[in-house]
Amino acid sequence: MNLKKPAFDKWVDTLVELRKPLLLIALLWGSSLALMLLSTVAKAEARCNCAEVIDSCSASVNLDAMKVAIASNSKACARVDYLVDGQPFTALLAGGSTELNWAGPPLQNPKVIVENCRVCASVEPAVAANLPAMAASEVSPNSSAESIIKVMPSYPREAWTNRIEGTVIMEFDINKAGQVENIRLVQSSNALFNFNSREALARFRFVPAQKDGKPVAVTGREQFRFQIPDGINPVVTSSEG
Repeated sequence: MNLKKPAFDKWVDTLVELRKPLLLIALLWGSSLALMLLSTVAKAEARCNCAEVIDSCSASVNLDAMKVAIASNSKACARVDYLVDGQPFTALLAGGSTELNWAGPPLQNPKVIVENCRVCASVEPAVAANLPAMAASEVSPNSSAESIIKVMPSYPREAWTNRIEGTVIMEFDINKAGQVENIRLVQSSNALFNFNSREALARFRFVPAQKDGKPVAVTGREQFRFQIPDGINPVVTSSEG
């Protein structure tokens, strides 16, 4: 005996079919938004040289549902270090504000603390837009790799709270595109500093070394120094070798 499908089931099936285009649009919108946010971060990294701090600034960080809104009183490049429920985060701003997706689980009334805001030196727009061309045409036929973007690691919360200072030395490869690969720990005074050092180093960018007019892969070394000179404000600096 054939049974007719209940009207309610038909209504549910129809509703699902009607929602499919909306779900597709939502997925596409989410992907586009993610790409836009990644593009914003990449542009900030290309425009800001936070290895050179030229001034201080003030900033605000607001976590609303799954968005993090960060604003500074400076329109120049700035690095903002902040805590969300005790966990350290760092953001680069180019233009005074940015909005990022919150990658963690939803938080109820999170405690957000801005640790510091530093105005960074800016890379000239023409330079930032033409880094590949520089590597190919504006260096001598035989030259060593030259750093063009350096991002300092954030000071680990646990180390700062306990007034721990230290040094990390890492070795790495610079490929033909000027990107950092194969990061290796050479020496560390405290394991608390290792993760942030590795994360920051991976974001360094170089004009590739040249040999006979062609880019070549070379090895580099960077030393990070984590200090609290006044006993209150953490400072991170770096140097080659």
